[in-house]
Amino acid sequence: MNKQIRMIDNEVRKGKNLDVNIPKMFNYIADYYYNYSSVNLTMNYYSFYEFYLDEGNRWSKESKDILDSVNKLINNNIVKDKNRDREQAIKEIDGIRNLVMRHMKQLSAYADIFDLYEYALNRIEYRFKDDNDLQIDDEDFAKEILRYIFDTEENYFINAKILDVIGQLPVRMTKQKFLEHLRASLYNYKGAKQSSLNTYLYMLRTTAMIYSVEGMESDYKKLWDVKESFTDIKFNEMAESEYKLARKTLDEVIEFLTLETRIYYDLMEVINHVYAMVLCSSYIGMEENLLKVPKGAINTLLSEINAMFGLKKSKEVPPDVEAYLGELEGIQEDMYYELTVANDAIEEVAYNYGELLKSLMIEPTLITLLRAKKLQSDSIFIDLDDELNDKTLDDNMIIAEADKLEEDLIKLFSESDRMIVRGIMANVLGTMPVFFDTHTEVMEYIRYSLVRCTDPYEKVACLEVIREIMSK
Repeated sequence: MNKQIRMIDNEVRKGKNLDVNIPKMFNYIADYYYNYSSVNLTMNYYSFYEFYLDEGNRWSKESKDILDSVNKLINNNIVKDKNRDREQAIKEIDGIRNLVMRHMKQLSAYADIFDLYEYALNRIEYRFKDDNDLQIDDEDFAKEILRYIFDTEENYFINAKILDVIGQLPVRMTKQKFLEHLRASLYNYKGAKQSSLNTYLYMLRTTAMIYSVEGMESDYKKLWDVKESFTDIKFNEMAESEYKLARKTLDEVIEFLTLETRIYYDLMEVINHVYAMVLCSSYIGMEENLLKVPKGAINTLLSEINAMFGLKKSKEVPPDVEAYLGELEGIQEDMYYELTVANDAIEEVAYNYGELLKSLMIEPTLITLLRAKKLQSDSIFIDLDDELNDKTLDDNMIIAEADKLEEDLIKLFSESDRMIVRGIMANVLGTMPVFFDTHTEVMEYIRYSLVRCTDPYEKVACLEVIREIMSK
């Protein structure tokens, strides 16, 4: 930060001349946020256009429609220098962002669902392979796994390896024992905040295929139909022709999910920086700022790429335009420290001077800057409106959540093929905190899982996956 901004920041922290210094600080921070996002938007917009050139012919109509809306916003609110209806622009970009959030939640839910079906298909794959050596020495393989897990003394890495292995071992634990471990893992959150438990429950529900997102059927009808068709499969009764058809269908689904997810992930990076720039646009330029941002290069790149997105026949970015990227090299890194200081300053003011901001009638400015701060965070899909009253969890709250989770799982188990039930249990066990206390308990669990698995095809499939994990 330049000396003037440092001085203002120091005076605010000391409580001096707040009625003058806080508004000035806000204007400086708005400038930093705006310029930081302008640099990031330009870099991301260029990369996104390159992605579009390479893969755009395979994009879904919905993703292209959303991209068109984003391009119009960029053209009307950033590229063109004209009077803008800022409130309308905020409303539009917020609506687009919420739509992308919705699609990403749907895609994530589908990815977890089809991950379980892939688990089941992998476990029967060897039934349709010729000349397989299906002889496995359970004791030797258990010792091999144990050596891999405990080849380090770092508990973090030991626990991570245990979870990786548990998620792939044959599951022969009873449903009752599984539910006991699951319930016990929730009690670890006693005394913690509600938000931390909510995050854990989200992970459990998505991996267990019991997290539903509104519009999954209507927005992705083809994926829904495939999911419904897979629901009726009896995996241990599949003929080879049925297996091959299911595998082909699953491969196509995974290819679509991978592409669609990348589109929305990369597009959200663009959207967040457009959103932050629109938010801060009313506050920039009110104070002298010494930021060295190549605005000419940024404007040229944004306007040229925006225009090329609108062409009926796509073309490469011209070399003379692409050359402007060189002026942006290193600027993101240089500005990151300034951004960190600005973020700390905003949090300090929000925490200590809430009532003063109301009296100065600049609380809306704080809210705007806090929103822009969220948009520039590493959490690309952060909920901008999440103002959860973060309660401290007690026994009754945890019991209620545990009962609901158990009820949903029992219902799902009763409706699912046994191979899918085992996949759900494996996924959840690989998500939960490690519940072993000693090396012996780990060894006994591994040995028990291998010995109790009497399906040679499932066992050799597990061995292959675990050996792949251990080789990394």
